[in-house]
Amino acid sequence: MKELLTTPLHLACLNSNMDAVRILIEHHNVDVNILINEKNFLVDLLDTSGYKDFNILNIIFKKRRPQINSGCKLALNQAILRWNPFIIKTLLEFGNPNPFVRDSNGKSPIHMAAAKLDTDTFEHLIRLGADPMLPDDDGNTFLHLMAMGVIKDAEYDIIRNAVTKFNLKLTRNNEKRTALNIIKAYSGQSTSLRGQPNYKRKIWEFYEMRQKQDSSFIEN
Repeated sequence: MKELLTTPLHLACLNSNMDAVRILIEHHNVDVNILINEKNFLVDLLDTSGYKDFNILNIIFKKRRPQINSGCKLALNQAILRWNPFIIKTLLEFGNPNPFVRDSNGKSPIHMAAAKLDTDTFEHLIRLGADPMLPDDDGNTFLHLMAMGVIKDAEYDIIRNAVTKFNLKLTRNNEKRTALNIIKAYSGQSTSLRGQPNYKRKIWEFYEMRQKQDSSFIEN
């Protein structure tokens, strides 16, 4: 049987054992940056994310500054994915996140925030220096990724607002396709969903309008 590796801190976080974490942090010189199975202890903490876990995070960050930019599952990506506003805010403000680092799936926090339609985190990352058009390992920006999925009113709003506010331009992925190319290829989305507009078509028209206003809007 394969030996199960862990540390007292990982185990305490996985079980939301606040007293054990306090003892380890305040009375023992525990290394908060050990990776188990390429995961930071914060990932174990995020598996439950109850009120005790918020207190545990406070205990740790008052005494230490864990490295949150390492591991196959980035702590900030996982916090965004699970939509934990308090933990997201703590990691952004005190975790010194690297907005350019990617997880094992090639995704950065900016991709995760856009996918979760988390405008506050998306814009906070940009204020910290993140490139909103950072590509993943396949060259896809968040605009490419959103073009591949269903676009409803919320997706439409975040795309339109981000492109306008940050003056974003369409880039090409590793297959030389822009988000507009993908929109056109995925144009089979129903023209009406319970009387709702075809937001994929509206984004298509928005991109073409931006191209008419600025000939450099779409990368050659």
